[in-house]
Amino acid sequence: MQLVLIRHGIAAERETWTGDDALRPLTEPGRARFDAVVVGLGRLGLRFERVLHSPWLRAAETAQRLVPLTDGPLRSVAALAAPVTPVAVDALLADASHRGTTALVGHEPYLSELLAALLAPTTPVPLPVRWKKGGVAWLEGDGPAAGAFSLVAFLPPSVLRRVGP
Repeated sequence: MQLVLIRHGIAAERETWTGDDALRPLTEPGRARFDAVVVGLGRLGLRFERVLHSPWLRAAETAQRLVPLTDGPLRSVAALAAPVTPVAVDALLADASHRGTTALVGHEPYLSELLAALLAPTTPVPLPVRWKKGGVAWLEGDGPAAGAFSLVAFLPPSVLRRVGP
């Protein structure tokens, strides 16, 4: 079982956005930069059986850009826009493809909390990683359980863009 945790692409600045934060869209440069990340993921041989994403617009737009690498559905999951709990981790793992690769598109600090729970469920705080927008954590595990995963790669978007075209 493989999970690929992806932070959404570059969105409109929170400080200048006047609307609901959940409605902040990707910027045009954010779309273009994430499209290059998608090319890099493809060159690494990644394909997704399904894509689960936060319902917030910037995550949904990021997930939509993964369609060229996706063989199954895209689905909005509220747990990807909230602090991580053991119940949320279990629900996300139940939704993941157990024979293929599932992408989970979300936000910081929730992705770091999720990463910590998947690697070591007793870790009380998010891992101290610098998770850039469009960055990826690639995990592999034997089964759908918190703490049952190993980190294959933690890839910043700049590396994925260089793998691309």
